[in-house]
Amino acid sequence: MENRVKNAFDMAGKQMVKDSIGQYVSAFFIAILLVGLVSVVMAFPTMLLWNWIMPAICGIGKLSVWKALGLNFLCGILFKNVSNSQR
Repeated sequence: MENRVKNAFDMAGKQMVKDSIGQYVSAFFIAILLVGLVSVVMAFPTMLLWNWIMPAICGIGKLSVWKALGLNFLCGILFKNVSNSQR
């Protein structure tokens, strides 16, 4: 009897671990999707402003959403503040 109870608790514990790992994996993929969605949504203002201003001023071609996303990413790399100074 004691062995059956122990096995039942071991099986329940393993199932709980599998469930929690599944929750972490699904939360990870949901977070990745949300980051991608927010990135694309943030590329729209860049695209709209570029397509409104730059062709009229400089005669430069229009941007797609994906090019605007790349431009946002590039500007994030180039103009990121990396100082660690405390004020």
